[in-house]
Amino acid sequence: MDWTMKDFEQMLDYISEPFYYLQYYVFQRDFGISFDIIYQPEIIEAAPISYKQEDNQHIFRVQINGKMTNFAISSEGYVLNGKPFPRLFSEYWDISVNSSGKWYLVNITSL
Repeated sequence: MDWTMKDFEQMLDYISEPFYYLQYYVFQRDFGISFDIIYQPEIIEAAPISYKQEDNQHIFRVQINGKMTNFAISSEGYVLNGKPFPRLFSEYWDISVNSSGKWYLVNITSL
């Protein structure tokens, strides 16, 4: 919801700063004044892939398999691209847990 509403400050609560700035840049570059709309996202499967410890954090890699319907909408309300049916996706999500127990999304890699 924060991505769709362009509420990037809210994302700082759960996305690490380097990844946050990358996502902000990608959104501004690819969408600008347009909107990225996601309908009915569904995680079908989440499978742990790897674990490592760096400094004061634990980093988990999880494979996410899911489906969603996704459209890019212009500021005038026109559909710029997308399909009117759910599409499957697979991604690796890297999640870190710091020493105080706070979770952050560190990276997403599409497969």
